[in-house]
Amino acid sequence: MNFEGQLMTRATPPKQNPGLFKRNPPIAGEAEAIAAAKNGDAEAFSKLYTLHKRRVYTLCLRMLGNVSEAEDMTQEAFLHLFRKLGSFRGESAFSTWLHRLTVNLVLMHLRKKGLTLVSLEETINPSDEDSPGATSAAATPCSPAPSTASRSSAPSPCYPRLPHGLCSSRRRGLRA
Repeated sequence: MNFEGQLMTRATPPKQNPGLFKRNPPIAGEAEAIAAAKNGDAEAFSKLYTLHKRRVYTLCLRMLGNVSEAEDMTQEAFLHLFRKLGSFRGESAFSTWLHRLTVNLVLMHLRKKGLTLVSLEETINPSDEDSPGATSAAATPCSPAPSTASRSSAPSPCYPRLPHGLCSSRRRGLRA
């Protein structure tokens, strides 16, 4: 056999497939615990909790920056997991699915938390800073147009603290 034949017959080492090694490899016994927890096994759900509680808590703490809120959101995440575990299809790693579930839950919490509540007493009896004399009528985004101001003496349908000058009547498509 010549030199070229030896090169052709030599076995080349197989290349490792990077797709075989996941970033989040499956945890031993996790698949069985998921299947059992889907069927209502409390012990299996407890195992899932112990496997993932630290990861969920650190994610909540990183997003919220508050220990108390992170603990509350961790509890909410596992309650949500308990309710939605049946919808886990296994197309991704369980840890990835749980991560996404937690992120969505924390984002919803932050959206709700971002809404400022204004007491009705404050809108009826505004403080000195909120009084109509503090700002000019032209500066208030919800002040009625001059043509509508002469038609009615009713106050503007807007509340003083609506974001971006949105009036309740304008949001519903009604005219003042």
